Parts: sequence; structure tokens; C-alpha cells
Amino acid sequence: MTVKWLACLMPLGALLAAVPAQAKPAEPTSRYTKLSRCRLIDSGDVSRGEDWGYLRCGGLGGIPIWYVCQDSARCRYGFGRKANLSSGMFGVDGDPDWPIEWRGRMVGKRFQPFAVIMRGRGYGIEKEEGSSLTVFRLRPDGMSCVVGDDVKSNEAARQIADTAESRFTCVGEPKIPTSNSPIW
Repeated sequence: MTVKWLACLMPLGALLAAVPAQAKPAEPTSRYTKLSRCRLIDSGDVSRGEDWGYLRCGGLGGIPIWYVCQDSARCRYGFGRKANLSSGMFGVDGDPDWPIEWRGRMVGKRFQPFAVIMRGRGYGIEKEEGSSLTVFRLRPDGMSCVVGDDVKSNEAARQIADTAESRFTCVGEPKIPTSNSPIW
């Protein structure tokens, strides 16, 4: 090869060296909120034996938390742009200091959640028996579904959430509450 030929290739090599490598996606991380800023959407007529309330609460980044309680003791939850209830029964006696953990990734300067981890006590479970974690996957259709139930450790719940980002199987399909028809 001649020196002239190599000299011609040098600018091409410099150009290719200037192309940035594909950025590795940010590691999953967590943000925390509490159940707050709740607004009653509908409720039953207690005088007719309909003891239930349906609420929409503030979540993270405008993603609402849907919350229905019946008989002042049993509750169900869902997350997403569309009203849905995807959890099993929770008791209402949860600790108000239990945070709601949102799992997601930083995309640019914005946190984009893909899962939610919520601690609760199953309906009828005594405080001495402890609590467990439920993992919800935020679905592309604007609703959530449970992908992990009765999880005992934060680490295990995060592993389930992070795995569910790319592949998941719902424990059950979310239910959509309607006026005068809470889901039980």
C-alpha cells in the first residue's frame, strides 16, 4: 500500500472514531410516594347496605392510583391512566408509613416507571402475622396487573419488577370498576 492510500483512509478512521457508542440503558431505580391526594369518585348507599368507596389518588408523574374499599375493611388497588383494579384483597389496617415504590429507569432527565411495589396486609391477616409485597406491572394499555404476590422481601420484589420490565405474565387480568358496581 502506498503512503497516499493510507493518508486517504486516515480522515475516514477519524470520522468513525467520533461516532459515539450506543449508550447503555440506565439501571432500574426506585422513587417513593405515599397514598395521598385521594378523591372520592363514587360510593355505595350505606343505608341500603352498600358500604364501599371508590377513590382516585395521586401517584408518580401523573400516573393515578385506583383504590376501592368495601365494608370498611377490604381494599383493592390498581395503577395507570385507565381505571382498573388488579390486586387481591388488602386489609385497610396497613401502616401509613409504608411507601409505594415505583420502579423505573431514567430516560434523559425523566423517570419512567414500569412497575409498582406495594406493601400490604392481606384481608384477615393479623398484624403479628406480618405483611407482604405485591408487584404490579404498568402495562402499555394504561392499566396494571399483578406479576408478583405475597413477596416477602424488598429485594425479591425488585427482582420481580425489574424482570417484568421486558417480559411478564399477569396473575390475573385487571378489572374495570363501573358506577354502582365495585369489583369484589
